[in-house]
Amino acid sequence: MPKGAPGVPAVTKLDLRIPPPAPKLPRKVYVMGVGLHEFGRFADKDYGELGRVASNRALEDAGVPWTDIPIMYATSMQQGACWGTKVAISMGATGIPVVNMEAACCSTSAAIAQAAYAIGSGAFDLALCVGAEKQPRGYIPTLDMPAWMRSMGLGTYPGLYAQMMQRHMHEYGTTIEQMAWISVKSHKNGAMNPIAHYRNMGEVTVQDVLNSRMVVTPFTIYMIAPTSEGGGAVVIGSEEAVKKYGVRKPIEIAGCVQSSMIYEWDELLYPPSLLRITAKQVYEQAGIGPEDVDIAQIQDGMPVGEIEGLEEMGFCEMGDGGKMAEKGITWIDGSFPVNTDGGYMTRGNCIGATGAAAMAEVVYQLRGEAGPRQVTNVDPKVGLAHNMGAGIQTSIAILKK
Repeated sequence: MPKGAPGVPAVTKLDLRIPPPAPKLPRKVYVMGVGLHEFGRFADKDYGELGRVASNRALEDAGVPWTDIPIMYATSMQQGACWGTKVAISMGATGIPVVNMEAACCSTSAAIAQAAYAIGSGAFDLALCVGAEKQPRGYIPTLDMPAWMRSMGLGTYPGLYAQMMQRHMHEYGTTIEQMAWISVKSHKNGAMNPIAHYRNMGEVTVQDVLNSRMVVTPFTIYMIAPTSEGGGAVVIGSEEAVKKYGVRKPIEIAGCVQSSMIYEWDELLYPPSLLRITAKQVYEQAGIGPEDVDIAQIQDGMPVGEIEGLEEMGFCEMGDGGKMAEKGITWIDGSFPVNTDGGYMTRGNCIGATGAAAMAEVVYQLRGEAGPRQVTNVDPKVGLAHNMGAGIQTSIAILKK
């Protein structure tokens, strides 16, 4: 629990566009199993194998046979038409509905939210959510930003996030050294994660981060997530399914909210109220506040993601997000561990599977199964998993053991 968590900041500018409260689910929904394929670069594997491996690992973890799955949600940004259906067929054609979805980095998080609503409403008792990605290096051409943004260099994630970070530095005095501390923490955690893209890179120092190649001011290469390939899957189910399959350590999805853009493109360069509104909704849905959360996975493709995530979701005062890693608060042995798997920055950004990876890490921590990454200064009972998609969509889940 973050000491003195101030709560979600008030929304003033966009009050008229605040969406209605998130619905309460009539039935409890649980994570029954999780599975990940390693993140990295795999020239010898296609997306089908990446998704299939992750799915089989999640099914094995849940103790559920593939033939019992009644619906599958499949997510990817790069793989094209009905890719998830092809994965399902390769696992054994059972004729189930396959919902093929895409929401950029938020893809699997959005799929899990939709599956949770389906199970919570009583339509299904089980669902498999799987994401996988094979992607090119460098610029991602599928981002359809307005022409004026592309002309200013804002059509790339580093360019867009650099503008947000520069504004934050101007408003609050956040320093590049504080950003470097986030990278140091992420590399330390990623070095202990067997599925992380940078698992073999080792730890780095603040000076290493600052001396690494500048990509776009203020971000150096060690502050930017790698573009990864891999896969991730989550099996979720009702209380009845948990009992039927004898799940040893079910984790309740106490809240799960998915939201989309509520501001105009010219507001994208400032701290997005979308995140604070979604956080308020999910806390209300779960019946908790930020002070009740013990651990968190926060999108950190660059340091601004972790910094603003901590602030916008109410874990610290506005302007204090950069100080959290610098003071050791968000480290594995800190009072509020964040991104214990290395986060985007070192686990990697496997776009279609990133949400599953974030949720899997929270599940491992709540089960006490994170190995050398297991948090040591808190006994985690409540965790949060957050993802943002292309800056215009977000999803937050609250998990309880």
